Amino acid sequence: MRGNHYWAGINGLFSLFFVFLIFGGMADIPMQGSDGLFTDSIPQGLAIGFMGAFFSSFLTRKRICNGQLTINEKTESASWLPVHPAIRALLFALLGAVVTLNFFALLTFGFSIDSRAFI
Repeated sequence: MRGNHYWAGINGLFSLFFVFLIFGGMADIPMQGSDGLFTDSIPQGLAIGFMGAFFSSFLTRKRICNGQLTINEKTESASWLPVHPAIRALLFALLGAVVTLNFFALLTFGFSIDSRAFI
């Protein structure tokens, strides 16, 4: 579990870096348009979903190979998720993009938020 916390922190830092890179010079960040958070939510969701699943999968596989983690043979095939780490990560990336897009759609259209102040 400790390694997963490290990856979560690293993913958070990457996201924060790209937010500052893209929106750093703006006082107010629009929600809509090509420079808005609504559009940015798609690649952010893809990146968060992919990075979160891809590296965690490799850490888990490493722990299984090293004997640090054991699996029950009965539950090994119970998952409906793809076995290959890259395909599994792509699935989570798509899910991440859908979730973040819906979240920012709710903020933009549901709560009529036009822009956010950059802090």
